[in-house]
Amino acid sequence: MNYTIFHPERAEINEDGSISMPTGGFGTDGIWDGWMSISQDSTEYQFWIWAIAQKSRWNADAPESWITSRNIAQIKQDYAESIS
Repeated sequence: MNYTIFHPERAEINEDGSISMPTGGFGTDGIWDGWMSISQDSTEYQFWIWAIAQKSRWNADAPESWITSRNIAQIKQDYAESIS
């Protein structure tokens, strides 16, 4: 089973407004790391802007606070509730 970790606490907003965010994880092929790019026209863009604005919530030294493929649905629900 694959597992992805997203790092909005280390994300960068580029000159064109897109977001570059480090990611990492592991799966059947081993451990990997890289970057994810989110353009302004992405349906995910506002969610990630919200997550970046709360960067103190995501502590790189505290795995229980990370946004992962296992908890992202709940965090997106928190986001939806915060804007409604």
